[in-house]
Amino acid sequence: MASSSITFVTACILFTATGCGAQMAPNQMEATPHHMTKMEAAVEAVRSDPAWVVNASMALAVPSVDDTLKGLEGTLKQYAAAITSIERQGRGDWAHTNMTIRVDPDGLKPIMEWLRTQGKVTQERVEQEEVTGQLFEREIALKTAKATLARLETLLQKPDIAVDEILSIEKEMTRLRGEIEINEGTQRQLKDQVARATLFLELRHRQQTRFDPNAKFYLMGRGGLLLHGDQSTPGFGFSMHAPEEVAEFHLDADFFPSEGSEPERFLLTVGGSSYSDFFGRGLRNFLNPYLGFRFGYANVEDHHFVFGAEFGLEMFKHRYFLVDARVQGLGIVGKSGLDWIGVAGLGIGTVY
Repeated sequence: MASSSITFVTACILFTATGCGAQMAPNQMEATPHHMTKMEAAVEAVRSDPAWVVNASMALAVPSVDDTLKGLEGTLKQYAAAITSIERQGRGDWAHTNMTIRVDPDGLKPIMEWLRTQGKVTQERVEQEEVTGQLFEREIALKTAKATLARLETLLQKPDIAVDEILSIEKEMTRLRGEIEINEGTQRQLKDQVARATLFLELRHRQQTRFDPNAKFYLMGRGGLLLHGDQSTPGFGFSMHAPEEVAEFHLDADFFPSEGSEPERFLLTVGGSSYSDFFGRGLRNFLNPYLGFRFGYANVEDHHFVFGAEFGLEMFKHRYFLVDARVQGLGIVGKSGLDWIGVAGLGIGTVY
């Protein structure tokens, strides 16, 4: 029974589509040239007015994402474009923003040209796909399905139609309605993609490269005075130390030439010092006091191990140079036991 119903539906559709038997053949033959003319005109219209889907993507590194977004609002308004989705990550000045922009295809190029002026382009791509054939196929499929659906609705109006035939026709009509909805949805989507281009935009915050030099070392030359017993011997020295907020590391070399029968004296010491939180922590431009310790080697009439403490005062401190005064109390240990010396100096240094 089901087989005979399907055969009936098929025969009815074919009968309706081809006309009422052989008597309709001359009319159909007369209509055929007109039908072909309409088809040829439709194909020619498709060829003369092709439809394109344009998709573009762009990635920018910009100095300020927020400022770029503010400027982009005015540009999009000028070309009647719209942001359909946006995702932001970060705080303050957005570190990362992704968005989707829909715009008339004629407005895509000027918008992308404006974006190129806002920062460094790290990625750019434009794709075009012709969908003329797809739209034409959907249009033909819709017309065919709608025409078939109309013929089936006419068959349902027959007074002598059987129940099983009605069920078969309604099943076919349900399938056709689903096919029509799918084709109409696809057609709407394609037409929307043709009417408006899509731009996928990524904005990232570009860190500005700044040259902000910091002192790695102070290299200092100074004049000094060696105090040993009731004698004082002038000399000179060199110092290198690393400036820090909390502590400094010092490497000093002091030389005191011989005078008369006295031998030359030489000191090579290392040590550290720290600033006081109560006196500016070494951050002031003037008068930064510090305390430190020293140990090393001393050649004072003999070879000695030297240790002791120092008090210093940075009289003037700049990011490029320094004026420093210091006094050291040192113990020297040698063959003759323990002895004491003092070293005072005033130096001027520059940065490395």
